[in-house]
Amino acid sequence: MLIHTDPLGTPFPKVRDELLKAVKDAKEVVILAGAREGLPVGLMRACDFVVDLMPKVTFATEHVIPVTLSAIANSWVR
Repeated sequence: MLIHTDPLGTPFPKVRDELLKAVKDAKEVVILAGAREGLPVGLMRACDFVVDLMPKVTFATEHVIPVTLSAIANSWVR
């Protein structure tokens, strides 16, 4: 399963339940972090989820993985 974090993605609260179900069913989860300018052309179309983790908030690229894992974990215990 491919998850790409991007400010143009679907806001996390709207896909929380669907994302959690997909993560539970996935054998492997790959999180693509970074600006869409840094990803190969067309890769976003191949992703299962393009998610805006924190709408209206910008954070450094090195924080993307911990924020993504925290969001998924938060959904799990909800």
